[in-house]
Amino acid sequence: MNLGRFNYIVSEVAQYLRRPELMASLDAVVSSLQQYVATPNNDASNAFKGTVENFRKTIDQIPSPILSPSMLQAIDEIGAKAFIGSNLTSHFNSLLSTRSITPAELFAAIQDFIKQLKDYLTKIDSLDTLLRDLNLERESLDPGEFEFGVVLPRKLVGNTVEGLKSELQHINRLFLAINELRGASSESVEVRTIGSSWWQFFLSLDSVQISAIVFAIERIVNLFKTNLEIKKLRQETSKYDMGEELAAIFDKRIEDKLKEGLAGIAKEVRAQIQNNKDKDRCNELENWLRMELLHIAKRINQGGIYEVRAALPPAVTDPSDAEKADPTIAEAHTKALRTFEKAKELADKVNQTSLMLTDRLSDVGLDQPLLIDYEKEAVEEEKREPEKKDAISDKSPTPSKKK
Repeated sequence: MNLGRFNYIVSEVAQYLRRPELMASLDAVVSSLQQYVATPNNDASNAFKGTVENFRKTIDQIPSPILSPSMLQAIDEIGAKAFIGSNLTSHFNSLLSTRSITPAELFAAIQDFIKQLKDYLTKIDSLDTLLRDLNLERESLDPGEFEFGVVLPRKLVGNTVEGLKSELQHINRLFLAINELRGASSESVEVRTIGSSWWQFFLSLDSVQISAIVFAIERIVNLFKTNLEIKKLRQETSKYDMGEELAAIFDKRIEDKLKEGLAGIAKEVRAQIQNNKDKDRCNELENWLRMELLHIAKRINQGGIYEVRAALPPAVTDPSDAEKADPTIAEAHTKALRTFEKAKELADKVNQTSLMLTDRLSDVGLDQPLLIDYEKEAVEEEKREPEKKDAISDKSPTPSKKK
């Protein structure tokens, strides 16, 4: 992982665990349980249940610092996963769900749990302080910024320059197509960070680009899920040896639905962002966008991760009472507030989508491969398109450089 991103994650985890309400609510659980052990009656039991519920609510109310799969992967590697958000709740609930445990044993188990938490906080706090003292870079989003991440196992891309070049061409072509469809210049997106434990590419996007890619990836994941039942049925039929013909019918139907779905997603993305008046060119870009979405579907199905992240926009400063009396200033303030609310709504949607995609991908059944022959599909697509050589690729079409 890139050092700047690692530094940022350590800082966010440390700040999360330092929240005073977190430890205060946990201490209240211990105190009430201690009272129940000493005086086991209904009042003490109800008091303990109340502090447990308050602890759970406290965890829910503290904003999680981890919004993306790559960050979740990183906190798992540094041993923080059990102490963050829903994992902390699950860990705590597992202590309470052991039916054979006595109140005294539960008290000892929770005390041990708190000791583990405090010991980890001491370690992460010391690491955060050390990284700050060394003035190392910290990779974070500025207010109002958006980020798109591509995280791929090395086995998918390989370790050669040629393999990386090919993968980066797919990423580049995706956003060049989006840019040209929206009527903007065909400029490559800015790279924020590159990591190499897995191949990790994090790009800076604008609001239109992030909206398009959030919509597309969400729809691809939903497409996986809608075909999951057919895949399961296909597996069931294979158990009963019902013949190759029936299996081929299932395979063909799944493949057709997936192809139709990807074509539909490309069409919808075009409809949402198109501001290019050249209809013929947009038809080419839509076909090309479909092929890049096919590549994303392939990588997701192979264990790759595509993620999005947004920083909230900068807050709007309220004018003074004297300034509010000026109609021009008051109107400008009202306009700024509307812009802020719209930007905040998009940022919230991006971050919520990131969490939703993480949850959906965990149960989508990616061990069941899609039935599309990706390489054959790509070759056939190239044959359908006229050969266009440019600086990006001499094998596949790319957007024009029209301004």
